[in-house]
Amino acid sequence: YAARVRTLGPDHPTTLPSASNLAIAYARVNRLADAIKVHQQIYATRTRVVGPDHADTQRTRERLVAALVDAGRAAEAGRLIDDALA
Repeated sequence: YAARVRTLGPDHPTTLPSASNLAIAYARVNRLADAIKVHQQIYATRTRVVGPDHADTQRTRERLVAALVDAGRAAEAGRLIDDALA
């Protein structure tokens, strides 16, 4: 992932899926704080680059919500869902 950021930049369409794979891997090994941080970065980037209604942005939001719930941060996850529905 770091090599793609250096080579292609953080907003490149190839870099974002690599970041997502990293966040998913963090979640699978129970590094939830790291997973949340990466998902939040991806979500912010995708929202800015392709907009909040794009399928990739929505998928990222779903993964972020899941990581937040797994980390015991259901209230924060709920606010994210509420914002998406507003």
